[in-house]
Amino acid sequence: MPNDYWPLAQLKLATSRLELRVPNDEELSELARVAASGVHELGEQPFLTPWTDLPPRERALHVMQQHWNRRGAWRVEDWALEMGVFRGEQPVGIVTLKARNFPVLREVETESWLGLKFHRQGISVPRPERHC
Repeated sequence: MPNDYWPLAQLKLATSRLELRVPNDEELSELARVAASGVHELGEQPFLTPWTDLPPRERALHVMQQHWNRRGAWRVEDWALEMGVFRGEQPVGIVTLKARNFPVLREVETESWLGLKFHRQGISVPRPERHC
């Protein structure tokens, strides 16, 4: 069903292997379960914020709260678009595009994670083609 108030809810980027889409709450819960199962090997810390060191239940809650916080704080100037990464209907991780002072800088950064059980399977976040 189209969402007239949050059009990003319909945003999708699909390849023959993966789909990126803004998750609904049910899909977000599934992605949180993936995070709860692990995002990297023990002893590694690939993130500036050590959210992956949280116990599994708290890690899952962090994924959900961060998604909701970012969606709720959306402004033209500062935003973060979190998209679930799906292989078929299977959730495998999250990729985020985010910007600060976007109207002036016109730059975005990315961050992403895959569930540990999906590492080393040739899954990489697809890069959209650039059109001018």
